[in-house]
Amino acid sequence: MITPFHLETPRLLLRPFLPKDGPDMYALNADPEVIRYTGDGPFESPEAATQFLTDYPAYREYGYGRWIVIEKSTGKTLGWCGLKFLKEVGETDLGYRFFQEHWGKGFAQESSRVCLDYGFHTLNLASIRGNVVPENVRSVHVLEKMGMQWEAAAEDHGGQIWVYRVHNPDPLHVRTATSADVPALRELYQTSVKSQAPKYYTPEQVEAWASSGENGLTWERLSSQQVWIAESAGCPAGFISLKTEGYLDLLYVGAGFQRRAVASRLLYVLEREALSQELLRLETHASLAAVPFFEARGYRVVRANEAIASGVAMTNYLMETSLMGY
Repeated sequence: MITPFHLETPRLLLRPFLPKDGPDMYALNADPEVIRYTGDGPFESPEAATQFLTDYPAYREYGYGRWIVIEKSTGKTLGWCGLKFLKEVGETDLGYRFFQEHWGKGFAQESSRVCLDYGFHTLNLASIRGNVVPENVRSVHVLEKMGMQWEAAAEDHGGQIWVYRVHNPDPLHVRTATSADVPALRELYQTSVKSQAPKYYTPEQVEAWASSGENGLTWERLSSQQVWIAESAGCPAGFISLKTEGYLDLLYVGAGFQRRAVASRLLYVLEREALSQELLRLETHASLAAVPFFEARGYRVVRANEAIASGVAMTNYLMETSLMGY
């Protein structure tokens, strides 16, 4: 099962809500100090909390939501942190809530940072807001530490709140590719292979793989697929393609855009589109360079495969995933 919401920090694991978290969420909201500034009340019972988590719709409707926060070293549930789409304003909010015994240890900042990174680099949100009661000095401090700036006063749950905001420092624009993009896609293909493959393949294999894009990457091939291209400041950064039967055919990121979450953003777009087509399973053939990327996102290796590029043999891996985790 794919779990695209698993996030990690040096100390923390963030994962989706599960029904088994009901007793912890009941205990969390049962502390008056924890919910003092939230506008929420306690759950009526552990069973009510479990039902709330069972029915939690955010992952399915928007592809993201709040996450349970677990301390890696102990396995303890510390609370939750994450993103929430606010339908009434059409924006995404950062929120967090932790058991009192874990306050003052930097967990809110650590988990908030990785959630903001996910929101900006994978979801490509233009900005993320934080709503806070002015008297909640601790939360004001966390939002400011995240680079958020005060924007406005507003009303919520019958009282005043402050709205803070931080903007995406490096937004990506993802659009459907056209035949006019083929030269740019070929260049991305070649620079991606030449920058990443030498760590895993011989010079002969790298050259054969890179040169295969010149004749193999044609609009005739691409027009039968859905192809998305990511752009940063108007420059092509990467592309991805999906065949109708649920096969991820191509995923390449240009040499100048490595380690900027371009591949994560493109994969997110493709997986959401696959779900809209009711494709609950995806397959791909991943190079040695790409296997760790896909494994970190819930894909598993099925078997090794011998691929031929420009007459030269090399190894890649058939990988698959289920999208049921959405």
